[in-house]
Amino acid sequence: MNKKTGWFIDEIFSYGLSNCSNGGVLYPEGTWNDDINDRIFNKWISGRTFAKYITVQEGEKFAYKHVWQNQEKDNHPPLYYLILHTICSFFPEAFSKWQGFSINIVCFIFTQILLFAIGKRILKSDIQALLLCAFYGFGISAINNFVYIRMYALFTVLSLGLLLAVLKLGDKTTSENKCLFAISLLIFLGCMTHYHFYVYAFFLILVKLLIFLYDKQYKSAGKLATAALIPVILAITIYPAIITHMQTSPRAREAFGGVKHEDSLWKFCWVFMFAINYITGLSFELSETLATALYTFIDVSANLFPLLLLIGAIFCVKQENKSKAIKTLSHFKTVLPKDEFKDKLLIFIPVLLFWITIAPTLKKEFYLFIARYFFFLMPIFSLAIFLALRSILSKIFKKTAYLNSFLGLIITIACLFSNVNDTKNFTLPVDDCFTAKTYSNLVQNKSIFWMTPGEGELHAMAPLFMCTKQIFPSRLENLDKISQAIKTLPKTEEILLFIPEFLKKDTEVLQEVTTTGSDIVYLGRCFSWLYYNVYTFNTEMLD
Repeated sequence: MNKKTGWFIDEIFSYGLSNCSNGGVLYPEGTWNDDINDRIFNKWISGRTFAKYITVQEGEKFAYKHVWQNQEKDNHPPLYYLILHTICSFFPEAFSKWQGFSINIVCFIFTQILLFAIGKRILKSDIQALLLCAFYGFGISAINNFVYIRMYALFTVLSLGLLLAVLKLGDKTTSENKCLFAISLLIFLGCMTHYHFYVYAFFLILVKLLIFLYDKQYKSAGKLATAALIPVILAITIYPAIITHMQTSPRAREAFGGVKHEDSLWKFCWVFMFAINYITGLSFELSETLATALYTFIDVSANLFPLLLLIGAIFCVKQENKSKAIKTLSHFKTVLPKDEFKDKLLIFIPVLLFWITIAPTLKKEFYLFIARYFFFLMPIFSLAIFLALRSILSKIFKKTAYLNSFLGLIITIACLFSNVNDTKNFTLPVDDCFTAKTYSNLVQNKSIFWMTPGEGELHAMAPLFMCTKQIFPSRLENLDKISQAIKTLPKTEEILLFIPEFLKKDTEVLQEVTTTGSDIVYLGRCFSWLYYNVYTFNTEMLD
């Protein structure tokens, strides 16, 4: 966590939506696309505006009404933001990544406890359950989840808690009413955390209901259905914006657009790629190759499915193969009633169904960050890989001590390589440039000219710009307005100029806003969601 020095733009939105009392964005009177130039760009903005955006102000502590209203205008349920606002309220007018990390640290502890309980139930071994926790906890999949200041760490805890409660439902040693209450509570909290929770909970409850019906436990099935439905109705009643968000929000439009216009199978394979990279430690390039192979296999199999089905039918019709088919079917019938098999169905079938359902809804532009929507599944993916490894190694090592030792060795290697091969999309160490923290003293009480290719990126600058005197956001096509604004500043005013590195227009910008390039001093690179080249000069140099 100490190595995380950069900010993902959505992490800044976490603070803004939790703490801002003026609409949740820097320009509440309009959305990003509503005449943004006339509303916020090419004008001076006080640094105090950015401070008010991401910190709790005196007199606004525990102002949950603002948090609720901000989320109604945004795309998510409010629970995570209410928690973050509560923590920030104890530290008014202060901004720190540790405010967000504190939630994630608690979530990590509970995630490991829940994963141990689930692992012990499936693996039938305390040592192997601990190895499973190490496999997940020291790997980059967990690190990415718990250094990312969004609601996904909380989502992970609630989903694992719900899974464990559903697994325990029906156990002879567990109170049915306590399990049903836990299921209702966790579904309610999950529904108030992220909309994807509805999908996962639906598939998990559906599989459990089918198991109850198979076992002819109709009364238990009815109780479970009721316990699952009540919190959903309660969540929608308390927070009716859920309906609007699911129908008309930008995220909803992105989801429908992703399904209609992009290759769903390839996005399904993206999740596989990131899971392999994060959990096993294989390089991103090799993981991508395996994902491509999976794509080809599924695509070819789907196209040949009618032929394969016909061949299978012919194979089964033959007299000598009938007995084999009947034997296989009878074996399945003997396995299905076993509790261990039912547990595995409950763990893995909902995960697969969620994966198939949600992956196609994600837009291609989220390619590098698609894994965040599946962070909560990474413990289950880790369990699946652990079971596969144990199955293979148990054929080689007959003694449990040798088996556990070799599992521990493989897990250690996998965790080391997963950290080495981290894509750094979420850890954001940005060691090769100055960061917002490095620049905080430099920008103190300075006037800043900031170039941008878009609109929302301005929010990502809040941790840095909250220390400044004033900021003038502008675009490449408005360089003349920057020149005019410079002329209005006092002669001794010290100025900083931030130019996005990827624009590759530094020379053009400097020539437009200054009279001589030799007056400009290049300070270095700054990262705050984007990389910027930073220059300094004062108005006396321009005469």
